[in-house]
Amino acid sequence: MEQVAGYPVVISDSAPPPPPTLQQAQALGSAVIRAVDMRQRIVDDLNLDREFCLPDANWRYAEGNDYWLLFRLMRQQGWEQIRELRLRCTVFTGHKLTHLPTLPGTSSVAFIEPDFFRSWDPSYIEASTFHWHCLADEMPDDLVFQPPLVLGECGWRVGDKLVNPDIIVMQEYVNLMYEGGIFEYCGANPRVLEIGGGYGGLALALRRILKPRQYVICDLPESLLFSGLYLSFAQEAPIRLIGERDERADEDGGEILLVPNYLFERMAGQFDLVINTLSMSEMSAHQAATYGAGISRLLHSRGLFYEQNADNRHLGFICCKEIIAPYFVFETDLSRSTKYPLTHGIPHIRSHFKFDRPIATT
Repeated sequence: MEQVAGYPVVISDSAPPPPPTLQQAQALGSAVIRAVDMRQRIVDDLNLDREFCLPDANWRYAEGNDYWLLFRLMRQQGWEQIRELRLRCTVFTGHKLTHLPTLPGTSSVAFIEPDFFRSWDPSYIEASTFHWHCLADEMPDDLVFQPPLVLGECGWRVGDKLVNPDIIVMQEYVNLMYEGGIFEYCGANPRVLEIGGGYGGLALALRRILKPRQYVICDLPESLLFSGLYLSFAQEAPIRLIGERDERADEDGGEILLVPNYLFERMAGQFDLVINTLSMSEMSAHQAATYGAGISRLLHSRGLFYEQNADNRHLGFICCKEIIAPYFVFETDLSRSTKYPLTHGIPHIRSHFKFDRPIATT
């Protein structure tokens, strides 16, 4: 336990896990890497939409792109790479836990100093702690997001809780869904689809809250390597990757299902809740439209689509809200009524019916 600005700093144990746990995670990782390597052949063999299936916009392959450099590092899958996964998730979260606040241009593949936390800015910690209190103090304790100390997770201790920038973001999503009445409406054991799962933090939070009968993450297979590895260590539910010829889905087993984005249009069944946070406005317009149409098809007639995205046109990307809105009959703009500070996009609930949200109470 170390000290920074009066707060005890907690860093996860980097000791290797039991061999079966590591081997199981590496086996899943190897399957995901095969999905990356086989993507071009699968897209061609199945005559899939290349413009949708291949990485584009913010995720387009380019030499020097931090996302691709990080994937090259993580696909090695040694314990020395896996144990630092949470410290290298800047491409998904915008925060680099080894540099608080994040420095522009900080590489996700750079060497990590053992005492990196000594460079954390005390004023940033103070401001972030205040922000976290604004969110967490309003929530029942079982809705306060607390990840396990695995794969480099770190932060500062506030009372008996761990805080870092990524935890604050996950708490913002949880608060807005709670305030919007989503948890009460969905009840227990919904079938959930998350488009773009990042490193898996929101999946972890929502699985604990909703206890879904199935949680599906559809993402670029490169990204599924991160969420698959993280969730293999962070929780105990079974995790399975859907392959090109494996479309079986145990909808009642409580499993986590990883679906490469190029198989999205082959997905079947209906979902009670669909989620996307931030990544749709980092896609191409065609990809966002394809997801909008697909989500509309996969969403249960009484299901909800929660999306929280920013207008990224000033960055040379898109405002996905204008593109996906026509695929849904009703929308609720939660930003007009929320009491929480918004830092990660504008939250909307979209549906095929008029959603009269329950009033959340604490």
